[in-house]
Amino acid sequence: MKHALAPAALAALLAACGSSPYADISGSVAGSSFSANTYFWGGPYLVFVDKPQECIDLYWIRRGGTFQTGDEPPVDTDQRVLLFTYDESEVATGDYSLEGDAPVDGRLLDISDGAMTVYKASTGDLRVDEITKKDHAIGSFELGFDDGSLLGDFEITWCNNLKART
Repeated sequence: MKHALAPAALAALLAACGSSPYADISGSVAGSSFSANTYFWGGPYLVFVDKPQECIDLYWIRRGGTFQTGDEPPVDTDQRVLLFTYDESEVATGDYSLEGDAPVDGRLLDISDGAMTVYKASTGDLRVDEITKKDHAIGSFELGFDDGSLLGDFEITWCNNLKART
């Protein structure tokens, strides 16, 4: 993940200058690209949603492994959600592999027409460079799915509505 170091360092520098939250994500899964319009972190979660939402709208977020293809969607609106879930109760800085029995789970939830399809990242890394409690998280990721990949850099804000739930 050497190519992600420069953007992450740039993100850290911009954060020191008071930059705005952002999520720059490229790639596609199952033939569809993903663009984040909402992004928050809190509890054990990093959340990126393709639709504009407020922190309060994310009440339904729970551990990534509890979301499975074919389950009833947790919300009625069509949306795609990239969700990182830590095994621990809080997001932490560091480099995390998402392969095998990893301490971080990465899933793309595709909710459409009352159905949910879940794509689990089988390869890749999540790097969280900086966390300021109740402020922002800065990092990058590179994910491989059975049917695509996503690459991203982010500086996202804290959401008090994101708590560890099963």
